[in-house]
Amino acid sequence: MAMCIQTLVCFGRHHQDVDPVNYERFLKLTISTSSTYSYGLALAKMSFAVLYIRMLPERRLIIVNKTIVVFLCCQAIEESMIPIFQCHPIAKAWIPSTVGTCLDLPVLWWIGFAFNLCTDLILFIQPIPFLWRLQLPIIKRLGLIAMLSLGLM
Repeated sequence: MAMCIQTLVCFGRHHQDVDPVNYERFLKLTISTSSTYSYGLALAKMSFAVLYIRMLPERRLIIVNKTIVVFLCCQAIEESMIPIFQCHPIAKAWIPSTVGTCLDLPVLWWIGFAFNLCTDLILFIQPIPFLWRLQLPIIKRLGLIAMLSLGLM
């Protein structure tokens, strides 16, 4: 919803073509969209982990998936707090002329990317050996692997 509102204030336009009031609104909305995106991504991944807890019978994989769920909860909380508290004072995030300091966000984005890549790969790879051992025709096994790998996207 916030992304739709962002299009009304300046999303999709060049920075120099936007008046300062709308740009400030845009930056405030960016904070909310960044925070909600983190939770949406984590919940989508958690749904795969919970599916694997129910589907994969090995105790080791159940522990791995429960750990992933806890890690994703922590990551979502952390990634939702960074946009809010990225600057000191907080208002500097949407009023760049305010005196203060902000975190180096590209570094944090790369760290978040690394964690997301790791959890994606773990969630993608772990059901493959189980699915490969099923007593099904190879086409059906490959279809199941392909279906579960859609979560990698």
